[in-house]
Amino acid sequence: MKAISSFLSQIDETSIVTKYCSMMPSLLDVVVAVLQQDEQLAQASLVALIELTSTHGDIWKKCLPKLIGVVSEIIKHKDFEDATRSSTLEIITTLAENMAALLRKNMNELKTQLFPAIAQMMTEVEHADDLTTWFAEEDTEIQTKSDPASVAADTV
Repeated sequence: MKAISSFLSQIDETSIVTKYCSMMPSLLDVVVAVLQQDEQLAQASLVALIELTSTHGDIWKKCLPKLIGVVSEIIKHKDFEDATRSSTLEIITTLAENMAALLRKNMNELKTQLFPAIAQMMTEVEHADDLTTWFAEEDTEIQTKSDPASVAADTV
């Protein structure tokens, strides 16, 4: 994944990169498969996709609904590590920063899939069943804001 992303990121001509749009749904399938087997390796793949999105966000043009669906499902999955969920959401955040118009064209998927997933992520509390532990949580942990709720809130 990293090799493909690096290769595409090095190409300056957008018209050449967009010729590879058709392979993006398959790459998403690979990331999902890897995520089910090796979460650490999947995190590296997600970082590679973030880098690719920052240089050539338009590569998602033809499969953005699938990207939104995959991202939404991953961030809703509480069993994944916070870093995995945050990196997944970062793909959409990067796209929003660089190609907001592309996202606006897919408003239905955002409304029905991504926004509810972000809302769910925002309402997650680490110690929901143990308020004593929550109350005793160190201020430094709260200030880092790396928990799912804070990451989702920062994204919004």
